[in-house]
Amino acid sequence: MVINKINFPIYSIFILLSILIGCIYIYFYLKNRKIKKRDILLFIFLIAFFALIGGILISFVINKDKSLSSYAGAIAVIIAGLFYEKINPHKKDYITSSILSLPLIYSIGKIGCFFAGCCNGLPYNGIISVTYTNGLNVPQIPIQLIESVIFMTLFILLNIMNKNKTKDITLLCIMSCAFVKFLLDFLRYEHINISITKNQIISLIFIIIVMIYMIYERLKKKSWVFFILLIMNSIKELFNTNPKYSTILANIIGIILIDNLNAYEQEMIGNWIMLIAQNIITNSTSQILIESKITGNTININSKEVKSIYNPIIYNTDKLKEIINKLYPNEYVDFDILIKIIDELKSILKKID
Repeated sequence: MVINKINFPIYSIFILLSILIGCIYIYFYLKNRKIKKRDILLFIFLIAFFALIGGILISFVINKDKSLSSYAGAIAVIIAGLFYEKINPHKKDYITSSILSLPLIYSIGKIGCFFAGCCNGLPYNGIISVTYTNGLNVPQIPIQLIESVIFMTLFILLNIMNKNKTKDITLLCIMSCAFVKFLLDFLRYEHINISITKNQIISLIFIIIVMIYMIYERLKKKSWVFFILLIMNSIKELFNTNPKYSTILANIIGIILIDNLNAYEQEMIGNWIMLIAQNIITNSTSQILIESKITGNTININSKEVKSIYNPIIYNTDKLKEIINKLYPNEYVDFDILIKIIDELKSILKKID
């Protein structure tokens, strides 16, 4: 796809459209919760004002320009929600509606980025590539449309979860948006020259702040035990991940780690990670050995007992299985009984031969 220069401010139009649609969403969200129309309109005015004016000011502080960045607008909207909750009794509904509107606003705004040719993707010459004649003039990933689709999907899922009374939906929304934004930024053109972008740093700050807040709230409610159990359960879920996907994830992490490192730095990091892995493997092997001795499930085809009966150059697995089943008939085998079984097997094998 080739996009030529567009002679009207399509980016500004989509930014205003995104804020308008976001405000409409907030209006109906609050209306369904029986909040007065006057309060809703006042809050929407505050949101729109903060999103535009406040967003531009925050963007100027962060990026030193007068454009409206996504994170600047998000920060402004969150500030507006936090400010309004202090002066209104329906504080949870206001902050929830403003935060849940963020992925919707961002999704629509990225369509404007796509047509305007800003926020370019990495060079890519494929079936869905796009070329801007007034920009880089090279085929690239349409990262703007990818972000738009993913954030719209995220918006729908979060609202379904909120309808099902999912706890901490605002925190989940902030963390999920920041995490998705962090990952998608790897497909941006900026990553050609740098390892981590300013947007990704802000994403990590958001994630860390939310995690610290969640820990603080759990401790404040004296439910730190529950929080620890929640973390442990999340770790257990990691072990249930399909090996194909965990392997792909490891490859992606490896590619990210080697970015912009020389050969010696890569070797040092690789050896350090292997040292960690070796410690984990050594500990797990020792643990398996001890636990198997306790449960009595240890089998050893290299033992003297097995080799005295059957020790060929090439194993017949069916014959070996039969021997193992007789040598280890149950979890706990008395040694004297084991000797008798071995003697019986020897006599049987002599007759067979």
